[in-house]
Amino acid sequence: MKEKDIFDEIIEVGKRRGVLTYDEINEALPSEFFTPDEIENLMDLLSDMGIRIVDSEEALPLEEVETPEYEKTEDLVQAYFHSMGDISILTKDEEVELAKKLEEGKEIISEIIRPIPLTKRIEKDFLSDEETLEMEEEERAAHIMELTLHRLEMIVEVISDFYEELYRYGGSLKSLKNLIKNEKSKKRVRSAKLAAMEELAIRTQITFRKIESEAGLKIEPLVSLWEKISRVQAFVLEAKNELITRNLRLVVNIAKNYVGRGLPLL
Repeated sequence: MKEKDIFDEIIEVGKRRGVLTYDEINEALPSEFFTPDEIENLMDLLSDMGIRIVDSEEALPLEEVETPEYEKTEDLVQAYFHSMGDISILTKDEEVELAKKLEEGKEIISEIIRPIPLTKRIEKDFLSDEETLEMEEEERAAHIMELTLHRLEMIVEVISDFYEELYRYGGSLKSLKNLIKNEKSKKRVRSAKLAAMEELAIRTQITFRKIESEAGLKIEPLVSLWEKISRVQAFVLEAKNELITRNLRLVVNIAKNYVGRGLPLL
């Protein structure tokens, strides 16, 4: 997708009319293909060129507001279609290959989480519900994996929050304990700094022990396991996005035939 081409066409429409609506820009720059920074840069450029960006209801004079919506956005739709033209339509073999990547990624994640005690505990709780027994085995496995991944993500977020607090003390509970030991050896009077470090050490120990008990893994192996999962998830997401984008190219290819024939598409 050529960002410059679609930006140029949006700017051309803005120059001709002197005004664009937020809705028109959002429709022409879908979030799946453009980052917030790219969209913001375009908005700044339009503003510098004297092109107003307004809400839909105040965008145009009354007689233009009454114009059918598809006529007002047709130029931007054409710009979007033009940009999609650089993406090749997915062949059957490519579609099969991407589908295989998705399945391979899911299987790898399943193999990573299947042996850990947390998965077994979630599976036991899940299967204790009589309604789940009516599910197909594949569906049950998918639900259990989803629940396990969700719980792991929440656990790792908690660990990350503690690591952020520990960062100023060397980045680990061990380094914090060493600092506490050194602080105690220097002063006879218990300082506020020492009290804060001890409080953090206690909170960290209690929380990490609870996590280790629930997950059945020590903190470092647990974080390492999540990093592996995250890498595979990124691989799966990339394949999924390519599958969606290139299938969308086929839809766009068909839709282009109807633009300008009085048929609203957006």
